[in-house]
Amino acid sequence: MDNSCEAVLQQKMKPNGLPRNLRLIRTEDFGVILKASRKDTVYVSNSCFSAHGLKVTKNVRLRMGVTVGKKNAPRSVDRALIKRILREAFRKKASVLMTQLQTLGLGLDVSLRLRIPLKKLSAYSVGVHATKCVLGEEANDIVEKLLRQIEKLRSKDHL
Repeated sequence: MDNSCEAVLQQKMKPNGLPRNLRLIRTEDFGVILKASRKDTVYVSNSCFSAHGLKVTKNVRLRMGVTVGKKNAPRSVDRALIKRILREAFRKKASVLMTQLQTLGLGLDVSLRLRIPLKKLSAYSVGVHATKCVLGEEANDIVEKLLRQIEKLRSKDHL
């Protein structure tokens, strides 16, 4: 990983935070991702989460946003927990994702969403710790799947 990539990741970042320039913040940005044509997007999902990614050719960047609806997680405490878990999983793999994108010469805007109501998780009735463990595993899984999709793009690009 080159110094420019590290500089982007370390810019104004708390020790375990995700810098603002790696986040999708505006509502319009989320809408553009979800309305984009299929050939310009990357989509992966698992039992809890889905990730829509929009390929950006103008500049090489990686941005992520999280959407957790009140329908799926009625309590604000639960929505905040899910967002924290997803951001952490994304932050851990951000440098690897950024390196992959730099080799392809494109950027990616990713929208992560909770797909199912939180109450449908079997761990939810057991307790908070079990719920955190299950959500953490699913969040890591969705980011890994996203990484594999980017690697597939890379192999298609070299054909």
